[in-house]
Amino acid sequence: MACTTLGWSHRERVIVAALLLSVVCLCPAQGQQGEAQQGEGVDALVDRCIEAYGGADQLRAMDGWQQIGRLVSPTRGEAVMARVFAPPERLRVEIRFSDESSETRILNGEQGWRSGRAVQGPMHAAMVLQAARLSLPLILLEGRGRIRDLGETEASGGGVRRLSLDLRDDMRLEVEIDEQTARIVRSRSIAGPLVFETAYEDFRAVDGVLFPFVEKSWAMGQETGRFEIDRVALDGDIGDQVFRP
Repeated sequence: MACTTLGWSHRERVIVAALLLSVVCLCPAQGQQGEAQQGEGVDALVDRCIEAYGGADQLRAMDGWQQIGRLVSPTRGEAVMARVFAPPERLRVEIRFSDESSETRILNGEQGWRSGRAVQGPMHAAMVLQAARLSLPLILLEGRGRIRDLGETEASGGGVRRLSLDLRDDMRLEVEIDEQTARIVRSRSIAGPLVFETAYEDFRAVDGVLFPFVEKSWAMGQETGRFEIDRVALDGDIGDQVFRP
């Protein structure tokens, strides 16, 4: 699939940053914690990360999931947000704000819609990046051999390792992994001038897989929202109609 982001105008970047409200990434995880190993290579760290999140077999067996919770936006106020995801690139997000305004975002591979209107360019690219974040941590296992080790983050004071994975075109995904727990504590997804960041907190087990129940997000360096998840449901079969306008 191709997605061209070169030549985006400043107006397009601002629109994307404002509209996306950083529809947060969901990282399945399991409660078991690993142990940091001195001099650990990328493959070993990724293996521990996958195990901490439930193991490769269990993660690959998930056909998709739904979650619902409260989104708090610094510009729009509070909203109820529901999200449905089926890997690798099928996503539906519905947001209803306290003033009764609402919007729906849908990604189905190369097609994308916002409130029923087909979108391409930056808006589509932003949803592709979100799908990549939602595919964590399994996308790291499937991207083995293409992951770059960026070392420990300076802000963490040590103990948090940053990895980078090229996706497609000029898109890439960076993750920060706590070397003690092997959990992903932050992600940064990039497509051309678009940059989205998400921090993950309050991990809880759901049917043997752990999810962060609090996600804090930024777009282009500006805070866009805090998603407090109330419920996560793993679904064995999500129909394709869910991912149509």
